Amino acid sequence: MYPLGGHAQGIQCEQPNALIILDRSGSMNADDKWGMAVGAIHDLTLAYDAAVRFGLSYFPTDGGCGVNNNLLQGVAPNNGGAIRGSLQQLGNPPRGADTPIAGSLVEGINYLRNLNDVNRQNVIILITDGDQTCGGAGNQVDRAQEAFNAGFPVYVISFGRGISNTRILTDMARAGGTDDYFQADNGSELIQRLIEIVQRTTAEGCDGRDNDCDGFIDERIPPQPCETMCGRGE
Repeated sequence: MYPLGGHAQGIQCEQPNALIILDRSGSMNADDKWGMAVGAIHDLTLAYDAAVRFGLSYFPTDGGCGVNNNLLQGVAPNNGGAIRGSLQQLGNPPRGADTPIAGSLVEGINYLRNLNDVNRQNVIILITDGDQTCGGAGNQVDRAQEAFNAGFPVYVISFGRGISNTRILTDMARAGGTDDYFQADNGSELIQRLIEIVQRTTAEGCDGRDNDCDGFIDERIPPQPCETMCGRGE
């Protein structure tokens, strides 16, 4: 189908749903990491609002290990303005707040399942600056695997140098179907990592859809190897 790329006549581009899960633990106050994260999400949603249906949640919600009602904005088209406004109203993280990564992933999985938007790609982008402090560390890997099994790849961004066990990040990313975690030491690196993830998410694929919203279907795709009863080919 459309081996060289064809016009997407009568077919709208299908922007992916990207749920950002943002760490709001107490350590995000150090070195203005919270301010830089807010700025990076601000810039990302300004630049890619037309290409991606962004949503935003955070953790914790109570200064401890709570994650109830952590959804600030559900995924929706042209949602950047609402996300930026919600972040400004949220304010800085409370001092001493914990890091319930696994619980927040569960909330994200449940949200996307209930959304049931099966005609779009649905991804989770986790931004965190520290190790999980609520429950066992292995839980977050299991939850990333659960998300991937449900059809929601998990992209993991390590922000700053607060995570002592980076192996757990690699395990999360691999369990979440995205190979490895992304490292961002400052605000400019964070926005670059976010852009890389969005570009991967919106890259054109051989699926009969206008993934990158440029009016063409399945264009500029390298030959794909295949094997049939007739032998190997492309």
